[in-house]
Amino acid sequence: MPAAHLLGWFDNGIDGFEWFEPGCLSENRLAYIGLRDIDAEEGRMLRASNVHVFTMREVDKHGIAKVMEMALSAIDPNGFRPLHLSLDIDAVDPHFAPGTGTAARGGLSYREIHYIAEEMAETRRLVGMDLVEINPGLDEAPQRSSMHGDDPNLKPCSPTVQLGVEVALSALGKRIM
Repeated sequence: MPAAHLLGWFDNGIDGFEWFEPGCLSENRLAYIGLRDIDAEEGRMLRASNVHVFTMREVDKHGIAKVMEMALSAIDPNGFRPLHLSLDIDAVDPHFAPGTGTAARGGLSYREIHYIAEEMAETRRLVGMDLVEINPGLDEAPQRSSMHGDDPNLKPCSPTVQLGVEVALSALGKRIM
C-alpha cells in the first residue's frame, strides 16, 4: 500500500499527508522479489505497470543471484543511484519466519533473504532499509542463537526476530568472513 501511494496509483489523498506528493517514485525504479501470494487486483495493477516483478517462479528458475542481478540492473542500469531495501518478512517462508500475520508457504529461504541483504550491502549504495511484518506474538518460543555468543546481557529472542536482526546485519555489511 505505501508503494502504491508513492507510485501515484490512488487518486485520493490521505488525511494528514497533504505534504506528500503521490507519484514521486517512478514505476521503473521499483522491483519486487519473491512475490507468491498477491490478490487479483494487485496482480492486475502490477502487470499494467512498469514495476519490475520477480515472483518465486523466477527465483526458482534463475536463482536468487541472477534475480538480484536482473533487479538491480533494471532499477539502476548505470549503478549509481542510492538504494532503499523494503523488506517484508512475510516474503520469507514461514519455516524460517513463522512470526508474521501473513505467512504463506513457498517463500524465500533463509539463505535467499540473506543474499538479498548482502547484495544490497555490496552495492555500497544502500541508504535505507525498513523491515516490517515481524510479529513476535505469533512466533515460536524464544531461543538463544549463536549470534549471542557468551554475552549474558543478550536475551533469547523468537526465530523471526532473530532472523530480522541477522538480515539487518547482513544489509549493514556483516559477512561470514
